[in-house]
Amino acid sequence: MTNVQFLHGLKTIGGNIMAVTTATSRVICDFGLTGPAIAPDQIDQAIASHDLPALPEIFHGEADAFAHEAIFISHLHLDHTGALPLIKSDIPVYVSQKTYDLYQVLLANGMAQPFSVQLHVLPFNQPLAIGDLSVTGLPSDHDVVGAMALLISDGLHTFGYSGDVRWHGPHPERVAKWVQVFKQRQLDLLMLEGTSFSFPDEADDQPHPARTEHEIAATLKAIAAANQTDLIAITLYARNVDRMIRFDQILRDANRTMVWEIPYARVIHTFAPDLPLTVLRETDDHQPLPNHWQVVGLAALQAAPERFVLQNDFRHLEWLALFNQVTYLHSNGEPLGDYNPRYKQLQDFLTTHHFHFERLAASGHAKQEDLVKIAQMVAAQCTIPWHSFHPELEAQAIEAAHAKTHVYLPQLNEKLLF
Repeated sequence: MTNVQFLHGLKTIGGNIMAVTTATSRVICDFGLTGPAIAPDQIDQAIASHDLPALPEIFHGEADAFAHEAIFISHLHLDHTGALPLIKSDIPVYVSQKTYDLYQVLLANGMAQPFSVQLHVLPFNQPLAIGDLSVTGLPSDHDVVGAMALLISDGLHTFGYSGDVRWHGPHPERVAKWVQVFKQRQLDLLMLEGTSFSFPDEADDQPHPARTEHEIAATLKAIAAANQTDLIAITLYARNVDRMIRFDQILRDANRTMVWEIPYARVIHTFAPDLPLTVLRETDDHQPLPNHWQVVGLAALQAAPERFVLQNDFRHLEWLALFNQVTYLHSNGEPLGDYNPRYKQLQDFLTTHHFHFERLAASGHAKQEDLVKIAQMVAAQCTIPWHSFHPELEAQAIEAAHAKTHVYLPQLNEKLLF
């Protein structure tokens, strides 16, 4: 007999954790938090308040009933990894190769917290046996490099885990592929994210119209062509490597030099080592730089602002005060939105200096209609919406589309038996 248990994240954005178990084997999918970091001495309280999953044996390093077990991380976001530093057991943790590489470069550059676990690489499309269970990682599309969907099987039953996904990103073919694989495997159960259903009065998970990566790339190209006098500054998300590489190439074609803070450049270099980057002298970390990189200082940007685009981390916002005119592009970097007090600081700074602000963002989560399409195409025996403030709205939309699947909304810690 195989159990599927829902340990966290049924009605939250992120923090979704599930376990597939047999008598001897256990596979856990994702291990994140939805709130602030939890101190080790707060673990038992956090379990009692449902801020952590009810897995005390993993947090305290105690013996459990499973001879074979592992945790699989779908992608490197805190709402899917935030509880990893609290692990005290020796349970192995698997990630994709690109997720592993991203974690290492972020950690080396002070852009990620260390985990207390040994990470192992799960190659894409290669089933890994965990006792009675097998797990296959399938490449997907999200706003972080290395994201994957997961396929879990006990030999008789098959369970699909979408992870965070979008169909409007730069790699829709990856999503189409794993959707087709899930369909072919005739899933007993599909766990499907539903972030975009969290905001019923909005078209997507951000308070602005949903845009695709291709659309924001075209907008950037148009802004660069139209702006012949001002410095352009961009705040970007360091884990969205595809977007950073694409922006650098677009601006190069527009005869404007993208200037990167060195930690961001090192992230790009990990995945595009041949790309000739230009980096900002003021972010020098006194470590050797690749020979094909160029180094410029703020003085050079002041002398000819129309020639450059500056990637600007919020910590260095004050550097923009050196310029008379700035067009500031917010491209899903920090601070992300109104919920963060620093966002008001950003807006106040830009207003004080009379700088132009423009949002250049695309969501990392699928549109509502695309989530329904995934449920329709996979046609699992049962589909469970989660990773949403309103999974019931996703359930209603799937049912309204007459998808050939039973939609179910489980309770916290409920077990389904197969």
